[in-house]
Amino acid sequence: MIALSTTLFAGLPQDSAKAAYGEGARVFGGRTNTSEYTPYSGDGYKVVLPAKWNPNRSTVDGSALRYADNMRDDGANLDVVVTPTTSSSVKDLGSLDEFFSQISYLLGDQSFDGETKSEGGFASGEVVTAALLDSGEKTDAAGITYYTYHILTRTADGEGGGRHHLFKSAIANGKQYTLQVQALDKQWFKGSEKPLRTVLESFTVA
Repeated sequence: MIALSTTLFAGLPQDSAKAAYGEGARVFGGRTNTSEYTPYSGDGYKVVLPAKWNPNRSTVDGSALRYADNMRDDGANLDVVVTPTTSSSVKDLGSLDEFFSQISYLLGDQSFDGETKSEGGFASGEVVTAALLDSGEKTDAAGITYYTYHILTRTADGEGGGRHHLFKSAIANGKQYTLQVQALDKQWFKGSEKPLRTVLESFTVA
């Protein structure tokens, strides 16, 4: 269990990246694809998008892509965060455990659109605890190393039973790419796990 201080993650600017909101997605074959997923090609990365998800406004600093299940306000969503780096591999920034400090700010309240109630003296929406459920390292045929994480966070009011966050990070061409896909715990066990894991597995950089 990773115990997180309620002040660990500072708030991000509310006027931060709004990429992909209201814009046409760069998808192969357009949005007429009737399959469960639509391939998307971004600047230096590729990922598949659940066919029923739509572009959404992101409040995550550095987000290059934001899609969400707009069927519900607190629905599952994804962000691709791109930041410049002088490193050539995630391994240059440390082990799996050490590297996570580079992206842990994404667990903050600005990583989702819903709000949680203020309770027990904690501010609304703040992450109180986070548990690392799984992590891994994989190197592809091109020699690019990916770090992956599965984190379960809980807020002071126990919103939705918690929230599952899947992360995948890699470095290529002077940029650090991190995919985050997430859903409430109650959604995770009602069918969200499969599409979120499919999105995570599909994410590649070049």
